[in-house]
Amino acid sequence: MAALPNNAMLQAGTRSGGNGIIGGHAYTVLRQIQVGEGPKLMEVRNPWAGFEWTGDYSDNSDLWTEALKEDYGFSEVRNDGVFFISYDDYFTNFTETFINHDTSDLFRADWLILDDKTDSPGSYPQCGVTCTRHEFRLTSTVTQKVIVSGNTW
Repeated sequence: MAALPNNAMLQAGTRSGGNGIIGGHAYTVLRQIQVGEGPKLMEVRNPWAGFEWTGDYSDNSDLWTEALKEDYGFSEVRNDGVFFISYDDYFTNFTETFINHDTSDLFRADWLILDDKTDSPGSYPQCGVTCTRHEFRLTSTVTQKVIVSGNTW
């Protein structure tokens, strides 16, 4: 499990639904957690505040013991859109995971801002030739953490 910067969050997307997951929908990953040798879980939120995962480690799952509930901060069953899901089930049911970096403080020393005027056609199936394809190569002589974010406005 990788740690994210304080000003970043994960967003998850689905293409198809099942077991309470809505197809073609976006979710927020609240946290990833593993306590000791316990299960690797993701805590996920549906912004609609409903329609929750119904499989393993869902609100009504028999896999929750009182000790696990306490360790993982699972307090009560409620239909609020927040649920736990195992890593395996997450990667089976969610087809995209995005790291969203808070860009409200863009102009600071650790940001490199590129004003890309590229107009080369892309091939993304949802928008075809109307897409713009952006490519770049980043190299460094030192080991460092790099966060890449793309914004359009």
